[in-house]
Amino acid sequence: MSKTHHPFDESYFERDAYAEVSFDRFSQYWWSNRFYAQLIRRYGPRQGKVLEVGCGLGHLLERLTTQYQVFGTDINAWVLRKASQLVLVLTTTGRKSGHSHKTPLQYELLDGAYYVGSARGTQADWFKNIMVDPKVTVEIAGREFSAQAETITDPVRIADFFEIRLERHPKMIKAMMRIEGLPAEYSRKELEEFASHKALVALHRI
Repeated sequence: MSKTHHPFDESYFERDAYAEVSFDRFSQYWWSNRFYAQLIRRYGPRQGKVLEVGCGLGHLLERLTTQYQVFGTDINAWVLRKASQLVLVLTTTGRKSGHSHKTPLQYELLDGAYYVGSARGTQADWFKNIMVDPKVTVEIAGREFSAQAETITDPVRIADFFEIRLERHPKMIKAMMRIEGLPAEYSRKELEEFASHKALVALHRI
């Protein structure tokens, strides 16, 4: 019996690898990511660096960004290219320690500014650092520049940002939002309610 060949590219990753996966809250996929994140927090160091080999879309790493400096690698070249187009490294100054802290974050370029979201809303450490000192450093594809950070907590603006991300990356963002508890079909009101628990930062290059 001959085996069906699946090209190890975007079609494999988006169609075959996740074809039967449910991203809904409390699904097996949701629980497995939550479980492994808890294992890392419980038995690993309280802070430091985490490398995930075979990171895929990075859903597990996304859960760890508030505590660790995270890195991912995957045999799928399309995934790595996608990540390099979506992720920047934000360096903030610790509000208590005064030390530099690096945080990888997904971003969108809009009207000359780089926008990054906080899944933990205003409770993320890097967001709290910005509230005290909005002068930051941004690294994208190996290039660094200084920026002034503007914090945004208006759910209407954050919901607008989600809609832009959904338009640009429909499959990935829908999956991430479903993991966070938003239903597959939702209204604008539900999206704004979801956005009210998040936060947004606009990074203006200086």
